[in-house]
Amino acid sequence: MEKDLLIIGGGPGGYVAAIRAAQLGRQVTLIEREELGGTCLNHGCIPTKALYKNAEVLDEFSHAEVFGVSFDGAPRLDLAAVRDRAQKVVKTLTGGVGQLLKGNGVEVIRGEAQFVDSRTVQVNGEQYTAKHILIATGSKPARLPIEGIDSPGVMDSTAALRLEDVPDHLLIIGGGVIGIEMAGIYQAFGAQVTVVEF
Repeated sequence: MEKDLLIIGGGPGGYVAAIRAAQLGRQVTLIEREELGGTCLNHGCIPTKALYKNAEVLDEFSHAEVFGVSFDGAPRLDLAAVRDRAQKVVKTLTGGVGQLLKGNGVEVIRGEAQFVDSRTVQVNGEQYTAKHILIATGSKPARLPIEGIDSPGVMDSTAALRLEDVPDHLLIIGGGVIGIEMAGIYQAFGAQVTVVEF
């Protein structure tokens, strides 16, 4: 069956377009190879904000005496529980995106789309045809052309969200929003942090 609209990419551009088109009476199929919600929801803004909230709570408890609150012992950080909480937040929100799509009658197909022709794509060996195809695949961060970038211990912000231990020292290249958020999180978690901005 030919659909009115086939959307490749389930991030904010793709899923919002899919929902709106379906609300306007179009038959819509959305194809996503990873989790719904895109980079911000799964690997960026949302898990970072969840970690930042944990860092904020830890910092508040560490300075509770300023507010006239005292308790025995210092607060302890359980990084595995911190990561689990962030992933639960992400899972809840990706589930919400899935429910919005389902509730609006959007067909969701998991897999990677490959064009067969200008109106047909193939996903997992099946072909799908539509009157219109919207490419909403988002973007990926560029790898910096720095010698040693692939060395052990060098990571991007996505990997920094999944650290199993808090490093003693963290050098962050880039003082933009992501770099400063990571600096604040890991400083609160106990790392000595240096930010280099150029």
